[in-house]
This record gives sequence, C-alpha cells and structure tokens, in this order.
Amino acid sequence: MNKEDLFDLAIIRFNAVDFHDVETKLQDISIGKKLITVLDNHKFIPTPCVEIKLDLHHILTKELIGYYALNVADDKNIIDDFLVLF
Repeated sequence: MNKEDLFDLAIIRFNAVDFHDVETKLQDISIGKKLITVLDNHKFIPTPCVEIKLDLHHILTKELIGYYALNVADDKNIIDDFLVLF
C-alpha cells in the first residue's frame, strides 16, 4: 500500500465511526494534518505496523478537537483503531 491508499483507508474507517455517544457530530469535523508512522516496538500493539493518524478540527472554529488513529499490519490487516476527542 502506498501512503495515499493508507490515508484513504483511514478516512473510510473514520467515516464509519459511530458518533452517537459523543457530543461532536461527524458533520462538525474536518480532517487536518495526516501522518504515517512505522511502529517497530510497542507495548500493546503487535509490531511492526503502520499507524495512520488524522488530526480532527471543528469545521467552524478550525480548533483541533482530537485525532483518529488506525494501525495496520504489514499484511494490510487492521490491528486497531481509536478516536480521541479533547
């Protein structure tokens, strides 16, 4: 997978997040900076893997409100994903 494929996968997975338990709604969020990191040693996540991180901003205020991270193994299988809202 190239970096654009990884970003596309993260965006697709992020758009599938169920926001029914959080105050912020998907339509209030825009994706800002995108980052790819190769993890070769981690306590909780099987490594090596690739972490794709999307910074999330409020669409009106442009304030950073959190991030979404997706961890993908070398064989392209999803290991874990998580959403952090501040």
